[in-house]
Amino acid sequence: MIPFTKKWRVEKRWKSKQDTLNEEDGFYKKKFDELNLKLLSEEDIFNVIKAKKVTLPRKESLNILAVFKHHNWEKFSLIPALEKFGNVHHFDWSDRIVDIRNLSQKLKVNEMLVKYFDNLNEKQKIDLIFGYFSGESIEESTLIYFKDKGVPVINLSLNDRELFVGKIRNGKAQGIRDICQHVSISWTSTESAVKKILVEGGTPIYMPEGANPEIHKPYPDEKKIYPVSFVGACYGERAEIVEYLRNNNVDIHTFGKGWSNGEVSLDQMVKIYSQTHINLGFSGVGKLNGEYCLKGRDFEVTMSGGLYLTQHNKEIPLFFDTTLPEILTWHTKEDLLLTINILLKDPKKCGGIALRGHKKAIKSHTWQSRFERLLKLLSC
Repeated sequence: MIPFTKKWRVEKRWKSKQDTLNEEDGFYKKKFDELNLKLLSEEDIFNVIKAKKVTLPRKESLNILAVFKHHNWEKFSLIPALEKFGNVHHFDWSDRIVDIRNLSQKLKVNEMLVKYFDNLNEKQKIDLIFGYFSGESIEESTLIYFKDKGVPVINLSLNDRELFVGKIRNGKAQGIRDICQHVSISWTSTESAVKKILVEGGTPIYMPEGANPEIHKPYPDEKKIYPVSFVGACYGERAEIVEYLRNNNVDIHTFGKGWSNGEVSLDQMVKIYSQTHINLGFSGVGKLNGEYCLKGRDFEVTMSGGLYLTQHNKEIPLFFDTTLPEILTWHTKEDLLLTINILLKDPKKCGGIALRGHKKAIKSHTWQSRFERLLKLLSC
């Protein structure tokens, strides 16, 4: 049990964050209307990029610089997908500094990055920079330098609902607010961030994460040993929902930071998807009330061939058919419990849903397909 005082402080902090985000939303909605902006179609994005004259050369194999810190999934998902399009050089600052949030270390990393780029570019021109960075890790001056060198930059950001602005340090937003205008394409997985990026002068494309079919694949020889499982950190309402299910006799196994089973390796995680009858998903953003977003798990579980039952949010049906269905969604804990009990009695139905979800993921949701779309826009 969480002590009352601690729980109250946590809830107060999240309430304050919710109020701040609501204020931020109102500000950007007003600015979007005042500036008479419009959402960009694929053709609009193509024309904007063409006008900037920072495009990809017409060649079969690109020379690509990838800039991101590897935490647990990035290197295994992003690098193999980028390598489908050419030679990839990976700049990872995790082995160069202790804390990127320290301004002096951040500046040091940016200096090292520019030198790394210059050395590569001198030997063979860099055709594309792909970054997974924010204002916390990259300086505006670094991005402007790349732009002046005529190299297109794609930046990926995955938590723009909560962290579009983020904390302010040294007068700079730690999210992507201040840097999105300096990249060729600002790739966000958060639909509500698109208008904010436009207001800040950026060129947004809304597109979720993907999965790597060479890693996220079915293991048909694995026996189903878990009736229900969840792989992911314990935060927000997750513990409450899991406890509710257990109190109602659902045999659910949880893995990840904060759970008693602890974290598992990437290989173990993928095998768990095949070892599970029903893979549970959550869509909530922390403890923000009524805030939901797409998760990488939405594509990783389905590509791994697992039956996926995730918390409903309005973006899910944009990428999976929930009526056929290819995946299933739940709205309330009572609805979730009922669905689980029905599914566990019908393994044949579970297999059919899992197969349809797997086919959709392979067809439409690989990281490679995400990059194909982006590179096509840059090939003016």
